[in-house]
Amino acid sequence: MFFINVPVCALILLSSPFTLRESRDSGVRGGFDFGGAVTITAALVAFVLAITEVPSFGWTHPQTLGLVAATLALLVVFVLIERRVSKPLVPLSIFRSRSFVGGNLTMLLAGALVFGMALLVSLYAQKVLGYSPLVVGLGTMIYAICRSFRRP
Repeated sequence: MFFINVPVCALILLSSPFTLRESRDSGVRGGFDFGGAVTITAALVAFVLAITEVPSFGWTHPQTLGLVAATLALLVVFVLIERRVSKPLVPLSIFRSRSFVGGNLTMLLAGALVFGMALLVSLYAQKVLGYSPLVVGLGTMIYAICRSFRRP
């Protein structure tokens, strides 16, 4: 089922030069923060690798601790780079806004609760109640369908 993305993405890439207009302001010269992009990407890769290896090694394994330490070090380097470049990927001044920080933390918590609940319901239905993954998927799909038809 994941291979359907390949032809869809190929079609989008092939048709985009003909269907999308240029969105850059020709009067403004842009820059690319290559150092920031590399460090934040490396930090995310290290973090995802650490999280995915926790079930195999545990939280106290040297590999896990090393990857978490590498993630934190790369984040510190990213912040240092962002403070010094003229056109940063993430302007650090946005973190001075209480509404921005509060809204993002609220959405992070809400997302964690919703996805955590979905995972636990799925595991409970499969492991305790004995339903097949197909039945659980179809049963929980109803929630998503009902949510999509809800009025704002």
